[in-house]
Amino acid sequence: FQINQSRLKIPVLFGIDGVHGANYTASSTLFPHQIAYAATWDPKYAEKTGEVTAYEMRASSIPWNYAPVLDISYQPLWGRIYETYGEDTYLASEMGKSFIRGSQGDDLKNTEKVAVCLKHFIGYGVPYSGKDRVTAIISDLDLKEYFIPPFEEAIRAGAKTIMLNSGSVNGIPGHIKHHLITDILKGELGFEGFVISDWDGIAYLDEDYNECVVQSLNAGMDMFMVTSRCKEFFDLF
Repeated sequence: FQINQSRLKIPVLFGIDGVHGANYTASSTLFPHQIAYAATWDPKYAEKTGEVTAYEMRASSIPWNYAPVLDISYQPLWGRIYETYGEDTYLASEMGKSFIRGSQGDDLKNTEKVAVCLKHFIGYGVPYSGKDRVTAIISDLDLKEYFIPPFEEAIRAGAKTIMLNSGSVNGIPGHIKHHLITDILKGELGFEGFVISDWDGIAYLDEDYNECVVQSLNAGMDMFMVTSRCKEFFDLF
């Protein structure tokens, strides 16, 4: 699909989860999950995974990977802890930078490379009850000392996109928290790429769907992944 074939000149952009290999591509390499790489304490494995995953994603003409997962997690009840690099901030930062280096290289015009999407900004990996997409209780000090640094290092390493936390932090949903998205991510961290919702993330917020879309936009959301309520979403615009 070419941009000049679109009435509004808006291109179609395909992205997919390649968190441990391009597993949606036939005959692709299936790698261990991130927690296994953390156990090696060797970032070169994360870099090689990013390199091979990017190459095999491009075989399916997909230029955008929803990875790496940079959530810090010390909540053993959470069923997705294996997707993370664990609980150590420094280790997660180093592994994340290496994965980005392997995935994006020096130039995204290279047809063997893909753009990364860091996730999930922020606090997604420590839900208080252990259930997915519920609130995390995190002090401002812990947020800045333990949870933000992996994202900050990844932004410095050239990450182009970031996915938001579809749960909440201290009771406020991550998709509408202006302080985290605009003040911290785009302000303090200087992120100049674009911010996307999690899969159908807006639909999880409230029954007043229209208001949730508006709140997300005002909070700093740049792009929505909409699945279950597509017509309702497009009718807003």
